[in-house]
Amino acid sequence: MLIYPYPPLQSSILEAGRNCWRLDPADRAAFLIDGAVYYRAFREAAIQAERSIMILGWDFDSRIRMLSDEESDGFPPRLGDFLQALLARRRTLHIHVLIWDFHLVYAFEREWWPLSALRAHRRLHFRRDDIHPVGASHHQKVVVVDDAVAFVGGIDLAQCRWDTSEHRAHHPLRVFSDGRPCRPFHDVQMMVDGKAAASLGTLCRTRWTRTTGTSLPPPRDVARRHVPWPPGIKPDLEMVQIGISLTEPAYMDRNEVRQVERLYLDAIRAACRHIYIETQYLTSSTLGSALLERLQKPEGPEIVIILHPNSDGWLEQYTMDVLRGRVLRRLRDGDTHKRLGLYYPHIPGLGAQCISLHSKVLIVDDDFVRVGSSNLSNRSMGFDTECDLAVEARGDQAVQRGIAKLRHRLLGEHLGKSPETVAERMSRGGSLIAAIESLRGGERTLQVFDNQIPPDLDAWIPDSELIDPDQPLNPEVVTDHLVPEEHRTPARRHILLGASTLMAFLALAAA
Repeated sequence: MLIYPYPPLQSSILEAGRNCWRLDPADRAAFLIDGAVYYRAFREAAIQAERSIMILGWDFDSRIRMLSDEESDGFPPRLGDFLQALLARRRTLHIHVLIWDFHLVYAFEREWWPLSALRAHRRLHFRRDDIHPVGASHHQKVVVVDDAVAFVGGIDLAQCRWDTSEHRAHHPLRVFSDGRPCRPFHDVQMMVDGKAAASLGTLCRTRWTRTTGTSLPPPRDVARRHVPWPPGIKPDLEMVQIGISLTEPAYMDRNEVRQVERLYLDAIRAACRHIYIETQYLTSSTLGSALLERLQKPEGPEIVIILHPNSDGWLEQYTMDVLRGRVLRRLRDGDTHKRLGLYYPHIPGLGAQCISLHSKVLIVDDDFVRVGSSNLSNRSMGFDTECDLAVEARGDQAVQRGIAKLRHRLLGEHLGKSPETVAERMSRGGSLIAAIESLRGGERTLQVFDNQIPPDLDAWIPDSELIDPDQPLNPEVVTDHLVPEEHRTPARRHILLGASTLMAFLALAAA
């Protein structure tokens, strides 16, 4: 595959203790694009598990079907039955599932009590994590097998996440539990082994202990056991350092952790040629300002952002989409050098619907890549728990090729072209935007994202501090946003409780 040369970054981006929790080696790393590939890889690793499978999630649904009719691995296709079969086959195996203790606003979308569907096997341990500030959520999506292989990204083991890279308008496997169809779903997961996987196991056990008060020992004899790397997955990177970046809000005796935000800022500032982003949300004013600063520099990088076309439900469309529109307006107004490309994937046959773009990816030049759970939202910077993985090439040409190949694979999927075609177009002149523009226009393609905010809606929706907070809110802050200044003192006592309730509802809905 052709790639064009980049000058290496002048200094390292990843710095343990500053913008990442740990920086650990992995023998292998792979990028798993879309749910069908991830679910198959998860099953292949889980089938090899000897002692431990740990799952952290924002959502979890034991009813989901993980394989198509054409696939078979000898185990039941549905998640709950699959986990039961693993426990029945290997008596040394324990499975720990820890998910966010979700709010009632999601009651009709989720499985209320997966443990009942899993028949409460004594070696299946299921808990909900409610150790977080009011309005926050546990948004990490992590799976660790025997502390030897780990998966991190944007995909939960939940309804409507399964899809192939074809993103067919209708697929019999992409449905809710009651049979209603889900729209196409695009996301990315990253898989690693080695010490990086063991550190992610430590993260899972720490979360479990905080929630339950019970300590989990690491699997015994990890170094001497077979590594359960899925046989169907070829590594994209080998012998690399993996940065693990976290977001954790201040709560009880825990200090705030904002490594995710620092790493975004450091990576954006380090870019020389291109910044490629896929994100569900783009509402962070801090990251918006960092991107704007790079656009305004005469010698700054091109910035290409692949966006979620429109959010699910009226509430998000009238809140998060408005906040995103404000950030995009600033970027468009500041793009004096014409280096900004805003796009969304177009899938034929969807009618008024659109693909659900749920991925959280950042690629800087051919030198840096991050995949994780964090959106470019304020919540992901300081209010919700997040976990991202990052790799930088540091001059290693094999790693540069692996990073470039991921970008070409993603663009090829969105444009309906092969990765080789995308790479060849980029090699002609080095312009990411020019390559995209030369390949747009087919049935499956990238459309220009030009959504504008209606002025009356822009004037009515409050600032992001209320809708998309980056830290726990004092209820009085909500009052100050909702009550005219001349009425604040007498009204404060009467509406404080109502304002607090509204704050929690908006924050949870925005999650």
